[in-house]
Amino acid sequence: MTDWVVEASTFCNLRCTYCYQWDGLSDRRRMPLEQWAKTLRAVCEYHRRREALLGTPLRSRVIWHGGEPLALPLDYLEQTFELKLQIMREEAIAPNMIETVLQTNLFVLSNKMIAVLKRHEVGIGVSFDLVRGARITANGTTSEDRVLKNMDRLRGAGIPFGAITVLASHTCDRVNDVFDFWAERGMSFRVLPLFDGPVGRDEARFHAEEDQLVRAMCQLFVRWIESGSPIVIAPLDEYLANVVRHLLHVVAKQYDRRLHGDSVLVVHPDGKVYQVNEAGSDDYALGDLSVDSIDDLIVGTAYKESLTRSEIVTRLRCRQCEFRGGCNGYPAHSAPTRSTSHGRCHVAYLVQDFMARYLAQSGIRESDLRNLLTNIGRRENEPASAFA
Repeated sequence: MTDWVVEASTFCNLRCTYCYQWDGLSDRRRMPLEQWAKTLRAVCEYHRRREALLGTPLRSRVIWHGGEPLALPLDYLEQTFELKLQIMREEAIAPNMIETVLQTNLFVLSNKMIAVLKRHEVGIGVSFDLVRGARITANGTTSEDRVLKNMDRLRGAGIPFGAITVLASHTCDRVNDVFDFWAERGMSFRVLPLFDGPVGRDEARFHAEEDQLVRAMCQLFVRWIESGSPIVIAPLDEYLANVVRHLLHVVAKQYDRRLHGDSVLVVHPDGKVYQVNEAGSDDYALGDLSVDSIDDLIVGTAYKESLTRSEIVTRLRCRQCEFRGGCNGYPAHSAPTRSTSHGRCHVAYLVQDFMARYLAQSGIRESDLRNLLTNIGRRENEPASAFA
């Protein structure tokens, strides 16, 4: 699957202290419909290209992102949903092959919005940290009570949704509470170590060093697995599969951007497109969908240079890693490109190392490991959130 994370606008109705879009949260400019049309045609073209490359039917997702999509005019959102359906009909792509997803803080949710989301079968991902203090409004009030009520309204309307919880200083010591909150509701979620962002953010309020993030992820893993792992937690499920394959000496199918295509592409409001862990640097734009076709982008110098950067980082991180082979290599492509003291993937390596030691010390049998790997495989199609 390829996720197209389309940032329709950086405008937002909240002022989350850690937001990587901090400098653009008051900017009301949004992607024009003509740019949406070019972007959606690029999505269809890339979808067909990947199907031809891999020789199998695939699914893609267009993830409406921001900023806050639900802070945009409702008629604008509905026009983009209709435009996607129109272009897919023109391209003879079945509607269920390219899903529509929207990532939201869910602070605003009107009855009309609910009707539009339901009519267009829009998947929802809710960004919610549980811990108060970081996700605040422009006037400094907390948002959590209102968001909780809106989640209940989504459930009442029969609209399924996943969740993302950001892992930063405010949540690192509360991961058990976070797990309990989502598990009690039977909801899978993604825990997302904090993105890099602009220097204008109040970094002192939320910053967490790698060792703090790793301790929190390991604590969450123990809570999750000792409770019988009743829900999917990404990326813990992905990391655990890598570790179990390593312990069983099972070789995973290795992720390779050059061979398999991109897993996540990010499109900015101006039409510039980025590989996911290069989206914060204007120098690393792969192309401009306002003027470039997918064919132009794929054969372009910027895309080839991005592939080379991915391969260099992967080679440096993976060549002496003990999890090489069992690990599918995806963490090396998706983790932040910053260097680490241990020369491996940021956060992912140390969490996988903890998992391997935990399983070994637990005395788990080979048959149990195989059952665990089978169960993880069965749950691969259960999305933990809208923004994977």
